[in-house]
This record gives sequence, C-alpha cells and structure tokens, in this order.
Amino acid sequence: MSTIAELNDTIRRTGSGGTVVVTSGIAALPEEAQGRILVLVATFDAFTENNDPYGEHAFGSFDFGEQTIFWKNRPLRPISQPCVPPSDELCRDDTRADRHAR
Repeated sequence: MSTIAELNDTIRRTGSGGTVVVTSGIAALPEEAQGRILVLVATFDAFTENNDPYGEHAFGSFDFGEQTIFWKNRPLRPISQPCVPPSDELCRDDTRADRHAR
C-alpha cells in the first residue's frame, strides 16, 4: 500500500491529520443520518482498480437510502505555504467542485 493511501485511510478512519468537511446537503440531514454516513465513510474499504486506479484510497461512494453519497480526500495547502502555479497541483481552484457538490 502506498504512503498516500495510508495517510488517506488514517484521515478517513479517524479524522486525525486532516479536517472533515461536509456539504450543506449532508449537514442538513438529521444528526443520526450524518453519524451513520460518517461511519460508512470511515469504514469504506471497497477499493478496486476501477474506482481507485492509483491506489490512493482518495475517493469512494456508497448508497444511503435512495441517495448515492460521494466522499473525497483532498490534500489542502496550509495557508502559510505559498502557492506557485501552474506546476503545483494544490494551486488549482477547487471552489467550483465544492459548489457543485452541494
């Protein structure tokens, strides 16, 4: 397993080493549903070559009732670290993706 996958697994399973952020749609659900979704994300292990071609354990989805829940681990640059585009992958503008996920 790659180091990236191990880091992503730790963040997903424990929340340690990262920040858990949910969309407004998930936040609007009852607390019990939110808790069940977070447990399903934390215990997700259905990685295959089709849904995890790079072996990074950075994305997954599962059915929750009549909805499909998508989750994503994404590295975030510390505010104190400068961004030097265009070669730096973390310098891209992800706000469009966040808006579409709501």
